[in-house]
Amino acid sequence: MSGWDLTGVFGAIVLLFPDLYRKFATAFLYERPESIEWNEGFSSGVRAIGALYVFGPVEILKSW
Repeated sequence: MSGWDLTGVFGAIVLLFPDLYRKFATAFLYERPESIEWNEGFSSGVRAIGALYVFGPVEILKSW
């Protein structure tokens, strides 16, 4: 599996399961994750980033 494939898999997970990603990232990045209050638009932003991670490598691989 190449690095681009791994990036696409990560992007697909973030695109499809933004709440799961938020729970994992919060637990990993913050000392007290239960005290974090998320903005309602956070999931939409995370999905957009996931889409970039999925479709960006597809475009790069198509050009090779």
